[in-house]
Parts: sequence; structure tokens; C-alpha cells
Amino acid sequence: NDLMAMRGMEMLEQMGLRIPEDISVAGYDNDENLVKYLKRPLTTVTLPYREMGRVAVDRLFGARGPLDKADAPTLVSGNVVERATVLNLSKAKRETTDAGA
Repeated sequence: NDLMAMRGMEMLEQMGLRIPEDISVAGYDNDENLVKYLKRPLTTVTLPYREMGRVAVDRLFGARGPLDKADAPTLVSGNVVERATVLNLSKAKRETTDAGA
């Protein structure tokens, strides 16, 4: 989650690594209360809590009957909120190509 990513960033910086130049860091939750206090805005993934709840209720009480252990997992997707802790790969590739020309 975002809190663990924040702690990881602190440890990586203590090791002398630069974020995102040397290593990219991302969390999940999009904890805006936490993110606003970071010196470098954290890339994160929003969790679709409403959709997760709807799927859980449908799986437990839906028309298909009781939940069976053999039921396949249901995938729900979050959105990536790209901020300053991941390297923009397309930009980095362009810069590398330009430098080599």
C-alpha cells in the first residue's frame, strides 16, 4: 500500500538510491492524506472499493446461488495515478536515443 511504499522510499534513499532515476516505486490505495505529505509525489493505484464490494455481495448472495470454492476469481481493475516516483519510460528511451545520436 502507499504507506509501505513510503517507508520503502525512505529506506531506498538511505541506501543512496535515487527515485525514480535508479528505481521506481509505486503503492496502492491512493491515500491522498498520506501522499500530500511526501516530498516526492507517489505513483499509486486506486482501488475500486465500490466495485469490489458489489462483486463480493453478488458472489455471496447473487442469483447463482451460494458461493462455491470452485468459482473462478473475479478481476476488478484500479487506475494507475502516475506521479513522480516512476520513470517515464517513453521519455527515458527518447533521451537515451537522442544522446546516442
